[in-house]
Amino acid sequence: MIPLRENQLLIKEELQEIWQNLPEKVLENFEEFVSLMREIGIIEFREKEERYKFADIYVYGFEMIRQGAV
Repeated sequence: MIPLRENQLLIKEELQEIWQNLPEKVLENFEEFVSLMREIGIIEFREKEERYKFADIYVYGFEMIRQGAV
């Protein structure tokens, strides 16, 4: 499971760790992976927080853990 904070935002290093631990690399380059995830609507980058936000449908659909959630 992917641990997420209550607000579902990940810093770049956390997203990169997820990418590195995938059983098969979707793309060899991390930046291409992020670009693909953004294009298909799974994540968006929040410049103010400098973090990536997962779309709620994926958070609930894949039962991602929210750290700090009750």
